[in-house]
Amino acid sequence: MGIPDYAYINAAIEVCHRYNIKHLNLYKLDSFDLSKPDVNGYSVGDGIHLNNRGHRHLADTMEVFTKGL
Repeated sequence: MGIPDYAYINAAIEVCHRYNIKHLNLYKLDSFDLSKPDVNGYSVGDGIHLNNRGHRHLADTMEVFTKGL
């Protein structure tokens, strides 16, 4: 049994806070929660991978974040 994903995410967030590093937590954004029904059409349907529309949404989200740094 491995370490759950959220443990890695929480550790990364903690380190970023400690050193005052801005971070983009995609797990916090509802539009990237692929475990929910794919109402936005961003998933290929397996609950894990993004389709082309999802990758475009990811790129747009990351662009807004990086421009704000």
